[in-house]
Parts: sequence; C-alpha cells; structure tokens
Amino acid sequence: MIDSREGVEADGLFALSEPRVDFLILADRAEIVAGKLYVMGGAWDQLFIQDVTLPAWFSVAVGVEVPWNATNEEHQVRLVLEDTDGHEIVPLGDSKFVVGRPPWAVPNTPQRVTFAVPIVAVTFPRLDSYVLRAFLNGVSAKRVTFRAMKAQPLMGLAPPQPS
Repeated sequence: MIDSREGVEADGLFALSEPRVDFLILADRAEIVAGKLYVMGGAWDQLFIQDVTLPAWFSVAVGVEVPWNATNEEHQVRLVLEDTDGHEIVPLGDSKFVVGRPPWAVPNTPQRVTFAVPIVAVTFPRLDSYVLRAFLNGVSAKRVTFRAMKAQPLMGLAPPQPS
C-alpha cells in the first residue's frame, strides 16, 4: 500500500524502482572514512576566489540511494562542472559501483552509497554562475548552482598599520 507521499510505502520503506541521487553537496572539504561522510564548510552556494587565473579548491559529496532490486548491478555516477548554458567546463569525477545486500539488511530496503571527491582544483574561465551536475547511469539526476565571486577583504581584519 502506498501512502500520499510519492514513492513511500505505508510501512515507511521506500519503493524505489531506480537508483536516485539523494544529495549533492559542495564543500570546503569532504571525505568518506569507514563508510561515513565527513563534511567541513558544506552546502554553500558562493565560492570566493582571490585570483581567477589560479585554481580554486573545493570538495564534492554525493549520496546515491539504490533500491533493493537494483543492488548487485553495476551503476555509474559522473560529476560535471558546467556553465549556466549547460556547456561542460570540466569533468570532476566518474565512478562505477556495485552495491550489495549485506547479510543484516532488511529485505526490500534501499542501500545508500556515498562518494566524495576530496579536493577539486578548478580554474574558472570567469567570475560567474556555475552548475555542478550529477549524472546517474547516464541521466542527469541532480544539480547544484553556485556563484564564483571575487573575494573581498574582511573589514576589521586588516593588519595594523604603522603610525
């Protein structure tokens, strides 16, 4: 029995038929350790750049929820940085993966797999808006828009000037 929330069975289990990108996060730093995602300075939508001719550094985290019936099959996640017109600036990662069914898994529950691209160095063509897009099995699955902006000096933090 399905309740009023799309894709959720009455007992609370997700009734997914295809894998889906659950989250896509831009961060100052992201990494996976022992199956857990660690994020520092995450979920931002503005990247401050001191010099547009030099690479800017950031990380990306992505979570994929794989339904029970799609486990033990090969899937692919691809991350791409685009301009707002959809033109690819640079590929950020491409990974094939297979999610199994651990012996303790409750039948028909989805499995989550997380990925992190810990350090990405990108030289942006200009200060502008950009899109991080995640493709899952060749289909655009999630996007995050952000703006690359000129870094401004913080007021009140300038070094003391000799008098």
